[in-house]
Amino acid sequence: MQARHLMIYLGLTILAVIAVVGGVAAYQRTQSEVLVDTPAVRVETNKATGETNVDAPFAHVEKDGQGTRVEAPGVKIDVPRSAPSD
Repeated sequence: MQARHLMIYLGLTILAVIAVVGGVAAYQRTQSEVLVDTPAVRVETNKATGETNVDAPFAHVEKDGQGTRVEAPGVKIDVPRSAPSD
């Protein structure tokens, strides 16, 4: 009976460790990495989604799977992602 309880305890412990390690790995992949952070410019990228954001005092550039967007005073540019050509 004790051996059975020990095996159940070990199995549950292993499952808990796997769940924690998997959760930490998933959390780290979703976090953005800040490449540059100065008063003038902030460049941030998300490795999991491939999104990149550039923030400057008068401009904002964002690149993701849908395309590239640029916003500045008097300027708004939206360039959709081009379809791969055959």
